[in-house]
Amino acid sequence: MKYLLLSDMHANWEALQAVLRHARRKRFDTILMLGDVVGYGAAPNQVVEAIAGLPGKVYAIRGNHDKVVSGVDSGENFNHVALAAARWTAERLTPGNLRYVRELDRGPVEIEAATTICHGSPLDEDLYVLSDFDAYDIFSGHRAWLTFFGHTHVTSMFSLVDGGVRVAVLRGAAGRVDLDPGARYLINPGSIG
Repeated sequence: MKYLLLSDMHANWEALQAVLRHARRKRFDTILMLGDVVGYGAAPNQVVEAIAGLPGKVYAIRGNHDKVVSGVDSGENFNHVALAAARWTAERLTPGNLRYVRELDRGPVEIEAATTICHGSPLDEDLYVLSDFDAYDIFSGHRAWLTFFGHTHVTSMFSLVDGGVRVAVLRGAAGRVDLDPGARYLINPGSIG
């Protein structure tokens, strides 16, 4: 199965266009959108419309900025810049685009047997997964073989191998990772926006 992973667009239209142009030259079976369509960037309507109009099989979940912009969450835990951006975005989204953002699924969502997507963590959609300790908690409480997540904007991979957690920051143009069927994985594709 080949996935196109999209995460943390944050209303950055130029960056999303570049990614989608590149993706047109590739073959993939399913698109996985890991949340934060909006927040910070100046083109929320264009980005929401592009995500909503993606062809083929698409799984899309909400991020913390999507929740605040759409009124699902108050944003009381946001810093003042993020909250101001969320309020600005909420005022500019069309009613239809605001509805789309509000109705994004809450993660985790199972994509296929043993594969899930979430924004922060499968245990708490707003949790930042930044360390081996965070990853170990997830591996202890969530049984998926493969979980794709976003939120931190850091392209990274945590793997549970022989009872220990390995951490890797993913780099390089190829973007290819070979997965061991005997291990378990948490993979963050990083931020588009």
